[in-house]
Amino acid sequence: MLRPGARETLDFTEEDGGTAARLHAEVETVGIGWIHLPSGPREAILQRVFLLREQRPGSGFMPYRVIHRWVD
Repeated sequence: MLRPGARETLDFTEEDGGTAARLHAEVETVGIGWIHLPSGPREAILQRVFLLREQRPGSGFMPYRVIHRWVD
């Protein structure tokens, strides 16, 4: 999963105060690079996550968020 172009999908449920929403995450590794941390430079992987949300069953997934993260 930690090579450029690798993809993975995750499905899970988010519960909040008795209501539940289904979430679908499409994770893609988009690059390898260096990040400068207080402890010094580290090699890291950049991943992009497209998060889709289904509020009600059968309503279909709608775009919710785009998240980028560095994985050390």
